Amino acid sequence: MWWLVRFAYWTGLLLSLSLSACAGDEVDTDLGPKFDDKADLSECAGYDGGHLSGDDLLVLINKGEGQQLAKRWAPRDLVSVDDHLMIPGREATLRLGVLQAYEKLASKAELEMGLDLRIRSAYRSFATQCRTFAYWVDTKGLEHAQRFSAEPGRSQHQLGTTIDITSEALGYENSSGDIEATEYTWLAENAHRFGFALAYPKGEDDTTGYGFEPWHYRFIGHEAALEMHDAGLILETYLLACQNAPTDLQCPQEELAEVIPNDRFIGGMCEAQEDCRTVSSDAVCLDEEDGYPGGQCALPCEASCPDRAGANAVTFCVVHPTDEFVGLCHSRCDDERFPGSGCRDGYSCVEASRPSGSTGMVCLPR
Repeated sequence: MWWLVRFAYWTGLLLSLSLSACAGDEVDTDLGPKFDDKADLSECAGYDGGHLSGDDLLVLINKGEGQQLAKRWAPRDLVSVDDHLMIPGREATLRLGVLQAYEKLASKAELEMGLDLRIRSAYRSFATQCRTFAYWVDTKGLEHAQRFSAEPGRSQHQLGTTIDITSEALGYENSSGDIEATEYTWLAENAHRFGFALAYPKGEDDTTGYGFEPWHYRFIGHEAALEMHDAGLILETYLLACQNAPTDLQCPQEELAEVIPNDRFIGGMCEAQEDCRTVSSDAVCLDEEDGYPGGQCALPCEASCPDRAGANAVTFCVVHPTDEFVGLCHSRCDDERFPGSGCRDGYSCVEASRPSGSTGMVCLPR
């Protein structure tokens, strides 16, 4: 089994390196899988987060005081985006109802205009935002980072309702220089039909606080998007108006589809490799022969682990007992999901070490 772990680890590492070699346009704020897989809550020590919840589809998130998502808020209905909807080599998650709406949008774009729209970036955890913002500060400076990226808790991507859209014709990149592209033109004219709104329009920097991003769309619900469009408002002013409880807008709230519970997450039960594919294509199933009662989905790691969709979303890279340079992602203890023990039957909450030497409380076989 461990040879599968090592193979999966090196396969993922080579993929990450190849992606980093073709970095996106300077205004593309997404770092891709290479950095997502290294994001960890310890990177966010300097950020407290806010108090807002993203459960409200019309919540206003921006640079203003009090308009920041809570550090530990994350959608509970995230699902993996199918490969045919993503740009090559990328993985992402979205809230189920949002993914369903985007599938209809992409299908209609192909039917009406022959466009093959792809998602470049979707949900980003608070931890990934920390790493992303720090990266752009280091490489482009604070002024650039504040214009084209968002401080942790202030990114619409944390909502799980926001996507960056591109296509093969655009080189699978995001660039404001492609404003005349057919893809962006069609989206600007039609996205509201599917519940999406352009977040950062051209010439609205002073209002939104960010530069023009013709690829960045947020789902706010079909009726709300239509109301916003008919009122001639941009997303920022519409959400602000809804927050202030106006009398001339309905600000309808849409109920998203519920996700059927799924144990196939890091730390979840499995009987075979296929049971862990919703975690990642590199995920492994640690079975009874490996000493894991009921089986457990894990992911090879070098230093830290990505936050994942669903239960036990906060993970930890546990050092391989016989190889100090390779680890496996395990779920941290969760007293809310497993009252008392913090772990499911057959597992105990114990202190474990990363390959780097730091420690954390995780669920391991008794």
